[in-house]
Amino acid sequence: MVTLNNFMISELRAFHLPVNKKNLAKLRNKYTKELKAQQLWENAQTEIRGKSKTKLFKQEDLQQISRKFYKYMTNLVIQESGFSKQEILTEAKKNAQDIEDSQRDWIDFINTHTQEEVYDYQNRYNYDPAPPATEKQKRKGLNELMLKALFDKFFTMNDEQKELFFNDLSTNYWDYEEVGDNPNFVIGQKRLKNPEKYYYSEKKEAD
Repeated sequence: MVTLNNFMISELRAFHLPVNKKNLAKLRNKYTKELKAQQLWENAQTEIRGKSKTKLFKQEDLQQISRKFYKYMTNLVIQESGFSKQEILTEAKKNAQDIEDSQRDWIDFINTHTQEEVYDYQNRYNYDPAPPATEKQKRKGLNELMLKALFDKFFTMNDEQKELFFNDLSTNYWDYEEVGDNPNFVIGQKRLKNPEKYYYSEKKEAD
């Protein structure tokens, strides 16, 4: 069992949205209406905390409701991102069209080429290169070490920034179904192109 407030906080964090009074109020209004519509509000278990009563809900019930609000949460993400909504939706629609065109081209290729040609094409584009030479590995490791030293000297990254970076980085590995016309993909890709704005902060010089 979980309180509505704690569940809403976890939802805001999952979407990397600010946990503030404004966003909590927006969600509380929507969740309360839906819980009442499903008669879960009146029948909720209550718990005494201090001098007040707190309603408790099943995690699975709130998760089911949260799926209905995915589009709403995505719109909040767009608003908070600072990017133009029209720009985000236009790029998301273009991504969906590019994927559809790519899939259609692949089907056409399969239908117009022999099985051997299709197999050869797949092998060429799924080729797994040999691991780098030892000297390259050394240079790469040294470069990473020096970059880390410079970063640690001049910049800082908190847990929220790190989590946001990992979340956005994962969009590089989304499959066609996940990308589609998903605005979250567009926003993640845009933030990755401007890392200094989102993933780390410049250290302030000590007085």
